Amino acid sequence: MTFPLLNPKSTNNMEKAILLTKDQCPFCDQLKKFLSLALNNRYEDVIVMVHQQTDPHLFQEYVDHFEIKETPSMIVGDDILKGFAPQKTVDFLMKHFGKR
Repeated sequence: MTFPLLNPKSTNNMEKAILLTKDQCPFCDQLKKFLSLALNNRYEDVIVMVHQQTDPHLFQEYVDHFEIKETPSMIVGDDILKGFAPQKTVDFLMKHFGKR
């Protein structure tokens, strides 16, 4: 099975994060607000959102492949951050993309 966004690269050849979200998910909404407001969209260029209702087949491929049971989940390579906690989110993004 191929994953069109598995380990996607940005234009500068940097790996991107896949963010799995869905409708009626309060933690997804909180994470999006946190990324936008608290982090001032610093990581916007390295995050690709895969939304369950917008792209159900691709969303399901990621869920099945990585055995994900909750949203939001962020994937970089084989590293997965499940759920939303502000400090864990910052740590995860800094680990993979550095301070921006």
